[in-house]
Amino acid sequence: MLRTTTMAILTALAVTAFPAGARAALPCQVPETDRHHITMINLDGAGAKELVDVFNFDAAATPATELMVCKTVDGALVRASIKAIWGPSPGNRQSGLRDAWVGDLDRTDGRVEAAASNYVSPSAGEELVILRQSARHSLTFSRLQTISADTVTMTRPAGKAAYVTAFVKANHSPDQKSHSERWTYSAARGRWVCTTDCFGRPGYTMVACTGRVPGQLGTAAVDIRVLGMTCARAKTVIAKWMARPSLSRVDGFTITSPQRYRVLGRNGTQAFWFAIFGTD
Repeated sequence: MLRTTTMAILTALAVTAFPAGARAALPCQVPETDRHHITMINLDGAGAKELVDVFNFDAAATPATELMVCKTVDGALVRASIKAIWGPSPGNRQSGLRDAWVGDLDRTDGRVEAAASNYVSPSAGEELVILRQSARHSLTFSRLQTISADTVTMTRPAGKAAYVTAFVKANHSPDQKSHSERWTYSAARGRWVCTTDCFGRPGYTMVACTGRVPGQLGTAAVDIRVLGMTCARAKTVIAKWMARPSLSRVDGFTITSPQRYRVLGRNGTQAFWFAIFGTD
């Protein structure tokens, strides 16, 4: 039904954009596609809206997700750009594109973003691919990042920036608890970051720091990650704990070890996470 409805929409666009006899040459129609998510939006600032189509390409029963932009030139709807953004899927034919969103999702610099939620498999979950206009008024998009979880979706409150909800099942979380992470766009980071319920998989949701912090007997804190704090501040607290690893609190941070040789420090919305190198 979705495929039939989408083809009807594209055919109607062809009638509008092309003179009689030229309908079969519509460049915006890509064979063997379905699950179309079509948005009419002004990308180039010229007044007329462009067509943005996020769709599934059935590549020999291994679905792939693509994004196509079409614009009207001399009365004809023509393809301006097309980009493979996900896949081909390692799952079955039912995997691939689930939903898509197009617009000024992060409400920052006026560029348009596109996000596509793709189902992989019951064990691998879903992946949300986020792209952004390559430049303001551009008709091409560049990949920004991918957020993975058991289920990933985007919510667009009226008049506000969108946010991402990434649900992680207990059996896929290091602490064996389920988590409903919220990701929002950070202008300072230039990407979407986890802001709520982020401690379930700190190695994934936190920001990586460079370098290591030495400890006793040749040990060191490595793979340091932070949330809501600077790397320098985290390293200061970590150095104190590495000097006395029996401590359960350091400078207001509660220190736990949810995984062997992995340490989590929490103080309200601030946190750090690291691995201990040099242990038996």
